[in-house]
Amino acid sequence: MFNVKSINVLKVSATACLCLCVNSAFSASSSQLYFGLGNAAFDPAIAFTQGVEDDALALEFGYEKRLHSGFVWGAGINWYAYSDNNGFSVQTEGVFGGVERSDSSASGLSGFGELGYSYTPSKKIELSLMAGYELMLSSSRSVSNCSNCPSEDIDIDTGAYFNPKVVYTFDNMWTLGLSYNSYVSSDVESLISIQLGKRFSFLGGSI
Repeated sequence: MFNVKSINVLKVSATACLCLCVNSAFSASSSQLYFGLGNAAFDPAIAFTQGVEDDALALEFGYEKRLHSGFVWGAGINWYAYSDNNGFSVQTEGVFGGVERSDSSASGLSGFGELGYSYTPSKKIELSLMAGYELMLSSSRSVSNCSNCPSEDIDIDTGAYFNPKVVYTFDNMWTLGLSYNSYVSSDVESLISIQLGKRFSFLGGSI
């Protein structure tokens, strides 16, 4: 039978092994925050019925977690600035009582989550293939900073997509990437963007 001393030794050994495993898992991982500027292409028929052009400026803000095994997961938001063909103007009253005509603007905001695998042929180059789902949170034309002005929904849906990406990492851990989203069964056909990011690691681990 084990005596008290043996049991304590086993407890300490198990705790040490657990700590080493946890530290190894975290030190072998890295994270990245990035900002992207790109162009989204919509289904022309859908864009026509919604009164917008079939492409739009897209801004991205995202987070990625990359493990040593190559597994990657990420999440973020996209903002779309539509080129609106059905804009309107209304008479508004300013804070100090002045009256003027104010024009509407059209935009969409979405959130996304994705996961996939990355391959690093060299220390500075990373190739990845992700699969994800993007959910449109809001999409409308409205007058900014107006509480009682009318607004109209713009029915453009996002959905599942595949995302191949290539990323170059500089010596200071800033990154520059080229990303392409190809959507499946969505009103958005594609999104191509250039992304600027910053890598960081936990517990002093190397990237």
